[in-house]
Amino acid sequence: MVPTVRRLQQLFPQAEITWIISQPAYKLLRHLPNINFEVIEKPKSLKSWLQLKRRFKHHHYDVLLAAQASLSSHLVYPLIKANRKIGFDNERARDGHRFFISEQINCRQEHLADGFMQFADILAPLSEQSVSPNPIKKPLPLTDDDLEWAKQTLAGEKKTIAINPFASKQERNWPLNKTIALMRKLQSQGISLVLTGGGSAYEQQCAKEIKNNLNEQPLDLVGKTSLPKLAAILANVDALVSPDSGPIHIAAAMGTPVIGLYAIAPPQLTGPYDQLENVVNKYPQALETLLKLDPETASWHTRVHDAKAMDLISVEEVVDKINAVLLA
Repeated sequence: MVPTVRRLQQLFPQAEITWIISQPAYKLLRHLPNINFEVIEKPKSLKSWLQLKRRFKHHHYDVLLAAQASLSSHLVYPLIKANRKIGFDNERARDGHRFFISEQINCRQEHLADGFMQFADILAPLSEQSVSPNPIKKPLPLTDDDLEWAKQTLAGEKKTIAINPFASKQERNWPLNKTIALMRKLQSQGISLVLTGGGSAYEQQCAKEIKNNLNEQPLDLVGKTSLPKLAAILANVDALVSPDSGPIHIAAAMGTPVIGLYAIAPPQLTGPYDQLENVVNKYPQALETLLKLDPETASWHTRVHDAKAMDLISVEEVVDKINAVLLA
């Protein structure tokens, strides 16, 4: 969403922009300039909903960009007074999204980032500014302290690759035995490794299993970084290897090469933006072999919910992508 907000700032340099945001995302984005952040928790009870209602009672906006189509977001939209409420097209909307908006962006087969950009483009005719049609590429603004911490943490002269084995849904994870085999191979090539991930019990257990099966211990940062510190780490490694996950997009935003591992969903939709040539893409093969669908005619939003999908990605294919990136 950050390139979209930057586009809005270019289109309407005098506009007041308010970003309604969750606490974790705010910690990562709080240093973006010239934005009013309203940090909220999505309502989980009638009491919290009424508190939000009181909070927004005296606010009135020209436009609300309803760029989330989920039930929890839909509870918030009626509390926000706006002349225009712009949301997703019917194909991307869910949970009754269209009942909470007054206008929709167009339906296209495009990357999620380009879909968000439509929220800015729909307002472009109101602007007198001339801006580039491409998303604005700037790294996320991080503090000097976080960047210095990352440099000290990663101190060393060898090539360094971050391995993030975890996605938000376990079906998107690459098999752990293949992750271990990859890490062994990279260590044999003299590459330093950083293991990243969240603090859940599952991720901690997987990290322990990975380390128990390696002769040389990687730098283990699983559950040990805030989002800003993770972004600083990803800005300072030579590449990231990860299944479809948040760190992929953080690394891409910081300009770091990303080797994405995709078989559940098309990388053209959620892959590392402008880096799809680095992706190991087994989504078409998963459609054919596991769902018996033709990749040319299957719906853009089809997901391969099968534990065998990610196993289609071989260690050798990932190593080849990494070597191509490091030699580029």
